[in-house]
Amino acid sequence: LGSIISVKRLALMKIPSVLVSLNKTPVNYALNIYPESIQELYDDILCSFKLSEDKKILVPIVIHLDNLLKNTREQLEILSSKVIENFLETYSIEKPEKLLKSILPDNLESVALIQKSLDNIQKSLEAVSDNWKKRTKRSFIASEKYMTEGADFIILSYGSLSINAKLAIKKLRGLGEKVGLIRMHLF
Repeated sequence: LGSIISVKRLALMKIPSVLVSLNKTPVNYALNIYPESIQELYDDILCSFKLSEDKKILVPIVIHLDNLLKNTREQLEILSSKVIENFLETYSIEKPEKLLKSILPDNLESVALIQKSLDNIQKSLEAVSDNWKKRTKRSFIASEKYMTEGADFIILSYGSLSINAKLAIKKLRGLGEKVGLIRMHLF
């Protein structure tokens, strides 16, 4: 309960925030991200800063790690600081004391404003994703379809379990089963 209240306070403050959580439970008043791999976690952190700094959004972003991902070892492509600096713009708060005075009150109107900010994410997500893909050839997407064409059954998955689900689907497809996967990445 304490972390939910803290995230709500961050949302009411309307400042860019990126948090990493070891809890898989989605957090209200925030965009929740579930990376599939260590590389995607790295990418998600950088893209989340870019997304959270959009003035139309300004809601907390929570990146969730699951146990499998915490214990995974894999190769990671670390970008040069120059590429990162070119991707992330300098974000500064001109008058922090003014920001502290402009915290939204904790009422239904403010919750509606937070929801509107969350609704604006889709538009900004496309711009961030395009920018990221140009620089890295990797995607920053809300969801992924895997072998869904012609599928009679769809598995819904998120986080690092999606890797194993994809392997199982590939094997089942090889056995003639019409199965696919939709992986939720952001919600």
